[in-house]
Amino acid sequence: MDDWSRVRELAPRTTVGEGELRAARSRLDRAMARTAPRRARRGVAIAVAVTAVAVIVAVGTVMAWQRPQHPTVAATPTEPVSYMCNDVPVSSEAFTSPRTVADLDADDRAAIARAQETTNDIPVAQLGSLDRWTVASRTTEQLLLLGPEPSIDPTPSMLPPRHQALVLESQGDGGWRSAGLFSCAVRQDLGDLGAPTIRLDPAYTISADSTVLHLLVTEMDCASGQDATGRIELVSLTETPATVDIVLGVRPFREANCPSNPPTPFSVELSAPLGDRVVRDAAYATRPVLVPAS
Repeated sequence: MDDWSRVRELAPRTTVGEGELRAARSRLDRAMARTAPRRARRGVAIAVAVTAVAVIVAVGTVMAWQRPQHPTVAATPTEPVSYMCNDVPVSSEAFTSPRTVADLDADDRAAIARAQETTNDIPVAQLGSLDRWTVASRTTEQLLLLGPEPSIDPTPSMLPPRHQALVLESQGDGGWRSAGLFSCAVRQDLGDLGAPTIRLDPAYTISADSTVLHLLVTEMDCASGQDATGRIELVSLTETPATVDIVLGVRPFREANCPSNPPTPFSVELSAPLGDRVVRDAAYATRPVLVPAS
């Protein structure tokens, strides 16, 4: 067998075990020894080719050893979770240690009441008492309040629960003024990734013995009507004795128009059978429980 035949034999194999790697290196050494006189006459072309194949094999082996075969499972999130209400940051304490307007001091409560009374925004004026609204975030310039109960979409396969959100801006004299009333699904800040909605795929039966969750992932950002195949990332999978919390993100298109997007199948492998644990979409602060898509 000549040198190029050996190169062709080894070239397709980019994922090998440690023993196979040692054998491949030994074969390459023998091939190099036998072809030394010819390589001296031909120059270094074959040596470069053989060396390149060895590098490819070694790199492929390292990649195979390092590539995770299953999603990483953690008992608890490794970093504090930060949230967003549309483009407004939300403190994680708003859900772990919530404070309501009623918990603020008298001056703060009076300033918020004045902002509500003096606004020209009729829906804000008609909100009634804000005492049960949660202080979601606060800076010297801005105050974000979230309504006491999120609204549940009548078609749960479409949208996660949404909160009413009221933004107040500082007037510079200790007072506030209404800057906007809207609704948002409070979600984890995933950086450049978009937060999709996820549902259990009804084409698959789920049971206590299930070790794989078959999901349908619907991208919420514009995607020109395309599915999200190849763009879904498992951000985190947190398993406890009572819950399975999944956070998925979708890499967005750079440019796209906005027809509705089809759902994309995606599977998540668990570290143990599901049992009676509850599966939740932890990308959203309300952690909606996953139900089969309709």
